[in-house]
Amino acid sequence: MGSLRIAVHQPNYLPWLGFFHKIRNVDIFVLLDTVQFARRGYSHRVRVMGPNGGALLLTQHIRKQPVEEQFIHQLEFSDKHWVDKHLKTMNAAYRRTPYFNEVFSLIENSISPDTNRLAELNWRMIQCICNALGIQTKIVKASQFDLGPFSSPSERIACIVHHLGGRFYLSGAGARAYNDTAVFDRYGIELGYDDFTIDPYPQRGHQFIGGLSVVDALFNVGYNGVSAILERRR
Repeated sequence: MGSLRIAVHQPNYLPWLGFFHKIRNVDIFVLLDTVQFARRGYSHRVRVMGPNGGALLLTQHIRKQPVEEQFIHQLEFSDKHWVDKHLKTMNAAYRRTPYFNEVFSLIENSISPDTNRLAELNWRMIQCICNALGIQTKIVKASQFDLGPFSSPSERIACIVHHLGGRFYLSGAGARAYNDTAVFDRYGIELGYDDFTIDPYPQRGHQFIGGLSVVDALFNVGYNGVSAILERRR
């Protein structure tokens, strides 16, 4: 158990390729659904290619209330109208891509509105995409554990990794500015960073746009193509 590699991230909606690169390179991936919702974050929204080119933001509809005071696992959808809207947008934008039929079918099946919880739906979609890519990493939710309180964000992560028996935490490169290395040292956890960057892949449009949802790459290069991208960047 001591050699387990752990990564932690909020349960984003149809996240970008780097999210799945991190999942692929650890033994356990924790969806951090026990933190407060950030309206400007990506737990409920994602960038895709628009029907007329250029990036377009798709947003899940969250129940109107002081959501910033809620934890992500408590969030509920205000309606399900956004589901049809997002499917229609992706259909219009990607229907002429090489792998449209198989990828659109996966998205359509996994986004079916039979849950009203944001974290539950996003977890299910992430798991479905991992299955399609052959990623066998165990994915769990932080809300499954009874941990805390924490003195800092770094201690929250260190406690989760320690609870799971991990000794290595794979962090996103952007967290270098705020990870407290002393906290991880105190818990006996080695801290590493995933410096994933996107190499341009065949994409509809005149200029490559990076940072889009994983579905953009799936539609354009398919499951094997995305797996090859993730493997090259290992």
